[in-house]
Amino acid sequence: MRRIALVVLSLLLVMCEEKIIYKHETDPPVFQRVPEVVEVRDTSVVISWKTDEPTKADLYYWFTEDSVLVQSETEFRENHEILVRGLEPYTKYYYQVEIIDFEDNGPVKSRIDSFRTCHNEFSCARVGWVFLKENRVDSVMYYVDMGFAFDSLSPDILALLGWLRLKEYSLAVAKNLFYKSLSQDNLFEPALVGLSYLFLVSNDPDSSIILGEMTFADDAEWKYKYCSEINYRVARVILAEAYYQKGDLGSAQRQVDFIWSESGLIPDDPTTWKLGQEEFSSYEEALLAVILYLKDEVLMFINSKG
Repeated sequence: MRRIALVVLSLLLVMCEEKIIYKHETDPPVFQRVPEVVEVRDTSVVISWKTDEPTKADLYYWFTEDSVLVQSETEFRENHEILVRGLEPYTKYYYQVEIIDFEDNGPVKSRIDSFRTCHNEFSCARVGWVFLKENRVDSVMYYVDMGFAFDSLSPDILALLGWLRLKEYSLAVAKNLFYKSLSQDNLFEPALVGLSYLFLVSNDPDSSIILGEMTFADDAEWKYKYCSEINYRVARVILAEAYYQKGDLGSAQRQVDFIWSESGLIPDDPTTWKLGQEEFSSYEEALLAVILYLKDEVLMFINSKG
């Protein structure tokens, strides 16, 4: 009986002796629901999608070709949702999702889609500056009002309105707005340089110089994020004219040299007292001509009348 049992067991082992072959899955994952925006705010967005099997993903997003960023989802899942923060307000972004499954099949790419973030006070300032340069006062005021609805004490909106009033030569109103902006940020360059210019046209070069020099507290070549024309060059030209008004020609020349070293003016060399083809009888006249030339160039947006 024991011998019979052993024979039967041997036969079973022979019959079951087959190789177990593991076959890798090679089918790529599929989007069952394509990526779509489910919520968008001023600086964030939520994008959601679904896949036919658990996958991980990379979400690529950009607003210019050289600004591509990626947010990765490393956990394998079928239902996906990614929150992206730190976006620019009122900006059109493009996005694309790449998925890959547990067997490394992929990546499979979604189509490129887009969304636009919502406004906040900073985008209102950015758009408002565009209209200010185009002398479209009603449009500027529309975005000023919208900006104040987000933040009634926004230094950006206060400075924008201050420059509008300065452009209209409402100096008392502009001064109040610039000081109010500085009460929120005491080194806010657009307000400081606005006041510096205001005191320059008010024949107060000492105050103009103090405020103009303050703009360089953090960065010698600063540029306002929401209006690139408001920058260190504006401050330097204003300082140059303010120093000239005080009779400090050396300091005025140094401000010119910061932004236009090619001016070539040398106080004791009459052959350099010229601007282009125009020649001058004194260094003082030549220096003033250069300052006014640069002033027209860098302050074109404020001096233009449309």
